[in-house]
Formats: sequence, structure tokens, C-alpha cells
Amino acid sequence: MIQNKKKFKNGIQKIALAIAFLPGPILFVLSSHNNHMTKLINVTLSILGGGLMIACVIFGFLGLRDLLSGFFDPPNE
Repeated sequence: MIQNKKKFKNGIQKIALAIAFLPGPILFVLSSHNNHMTKLINVTLSILGGGLMIACVIFGFLGLRDLLSGFFDPPNE
């Protein structure tokens, strides 16, 4: 069973937040393959998409770390 429910819950919340950042690759590809937009919009979408992708990876790893430590660490309650 789950050893530490608080860490498990925090891990689930971080993974849910990471899922919210998944439109990042869509914005990045949209900006790089669309020649009908202005240069400013292309650069803005590239930066925004890249930032969302990085945030998704970071929060995903942090969430997995908390999730696994909630399973395997001894409880501190």
C-alpha cells in the first residue's frame, strides 16, 4: 500500500500540472512550420512552446519523484 499519502498526493498534483503544459509542442511546431504568420508571432510562439515543454518535463520528473517516494519511503506521520 501507499506508505506516505501526502507525498503521493503531491506527486499526483505535479503530474496533473505537467499534463496542463502539454500544448507546448503544438505551439512550437505551429510556429516553426507556418510561413503565413509574422516573424514576431513565430518567435513568440517558439519561446512560449519551448518554455511549456521544459516546464512539462520538469514538473513530470518532480511529480514522479514524489509519487515513487510516497510509495517506498517510510511514513513520517
